[in-house]
Amino acid sequence: MRVEITRVLDATTARVAFRCAVGQASGHWAGRAPAAPGEFDVELEIPEEIADWTVLGAPAAGSIVGDISGQAGVSITATVGGVGEGDDTVVELRLGSDILLVEAPARRWEVSPGEVVALHVPSVRLYPYDL
Repeated sequence: MRVEITRVLDATTARVAFRCAVGQASGHWAGRAPAAPGEFDVELEIPEEIADWTVLGAPAAGSIVGDISGQAGVSITATVGGVGEGDDTVVELRLGSDILLVEAPARRWEVSPGEVVALHVPSVRLYPYDL
């Protein structure tokens, strides 16, 4: 996912404000180099298992929304791209043109590819990589 780090909010905890094609929020920078403003390709990660989501009845555009303070968490709306089978607890979510893989062991049976889900998480991590 291509993001723009707009501001380093806390250098000690590496919390940054970012925006991307589907919205803006704050998250924790997980790069080797210290966080700094600029554009980066990142893998977005939700560090916890997904315990709850809402299956939306109508199609919706993918989005990521969170306040810069980071106190209210991050809300994500995405289309289910795939669901793990057997012991695979991963659900593939399409967020715009990007893919977000989440662990959802207790809820993955509730969704099918093509359905839209909304979820709220306490935080996200941004792992930069080079293309």
